[in-house]
Amino acid sequence: MKTASIIASILYFPMLIFSGVTFPYEVMPKLLQKVADILPLTQGIKLLKATSLGLPVNDVIFPITVMEVIASYLYHYLY
Repeated sequence: MKTASIIASILYFPMLIFSGVTFPYEVMPKLLQKVADILPLTQGIKLLKATSLGLPVNDVIFPITVMEVIASYLYHYLY
């Protein structure tokens, strides 16, 4: 049980820091933005921000769709 907790912390906290939750995504250096774009939480935050501010969600739809396809594939592959 402790191992799962450690692994979850190792994955969760960097995702929380670099997703735009703790400080704005826009003020990150370009290199960190590219790394953050891989994280699913970043895309979720971008989608939430765009919908709540009434902005177009076109920039976020493709990455979220790709993540859904990957998640679906992995789910069916692993289970």
